Amino acid sequence: MSNKEIRHEYKIVIVGAGGTGGTLASMLARYLYSKKTDEIRQFKLYLIDGDLVDEKNINRQPFSSDDVGYFKVDCLSEAYTEVYGISVFPFPTYIDKVKEFENIVGSDWFGTSRFYDVKQHIILIGAVDNHRARQTMHKYFDSVSLDINTDIIYIDSANEFDFGTVVAGYRNFSGVQCPDRTFYFPDVLKSRAKKASQLSCGAINISAPQHYVTNQLAATITFSQICSFIENGKYKDGVTYFHSFNLSVSNRPLEDFLADTYRKYNVNSYPDLLVAMKNAMKNGGNNDGKAAKNKGKTGKRADKKNG
Repeated sequence: MSNKEIRHEYKIVIVGAGGTGGTLASMLARYLYSKKTDEIRQFKLYLIDGDLVDEKNINRQPFSSDDVGYFKVDCLSEAYTEVYGISVFPFPTYIDKVKEFENIVGSDWFGTSRFYDVKQHIILIGAVDNHRARQTMHKYFDSVSLDINTDIIYIDSANEFDFGTVVAGYRNFSGVQCPDRTFYFPDVLKSRAKKASQLSCGAINISAPQHYVTNQLAATITFSQICSFIENGKYKDGVTYFHSFNLSVSNRPLEDFLADTYRKYNVNSYPDLLVAMKNAMKNGGNNDGKAAKNKGKTGKRADKKNG
């Protein structure tokens, strides 16, 4: 067993810098400032969004009239660097492909001394308002290369005017330990709407209305998940539901979903379930019990693969 002291390195990647993502970035900037003297943790913060600041954004997003016409991520990065003295890496673009994620997040970490055991963590945050972006984040979460000392947690926030959900998925070297949003809301994978990069600036600026307090609550719940993961190595599985005007936050854990879903797909284990769901998607979303059962025969191979 190694006697080296353990160091933790975190790459925090926020996709979406609007009402929820911009608010969350502000919370994280203060948090990372408080961690500047942390001797066992190092951080890099990445902001990804191709949106420009519009006048109508100012009422519920962390921008001023001076920011109008500039990229949101550039405005936030400049402000946090100036006020908190932290390094923020802005990427004013829309992410359509997994390869683009890989190029941005990269394999470069911190060059921590060989005298330490290093644990590397990717914290991917989804704060977007379209499923096509979620599809790309899901693919990255599902496919990014991990070694025995590296893991990824993907926390996705989604909300309407006054309610929403936050879901955390977790994967390590052994495979997916906790599924992401697509497990609970499989329709995410079916969307064929235009990607953000395919829309005009005018179309991008037209979105479903969201209340300021809803964005604040979504960001706070997401921030709580991040802090729990960093401070305690823990996260809340399942789906966290919130309603801003009912003053309610509740969590339905993963185990509550599994029993019903196992019966729906006629399987008995999570690896078999993954196979059955993929098969159902190939069949146009129809759940064929026999097909699921036949696919379930590959469970032992899946167990070995994920184990």
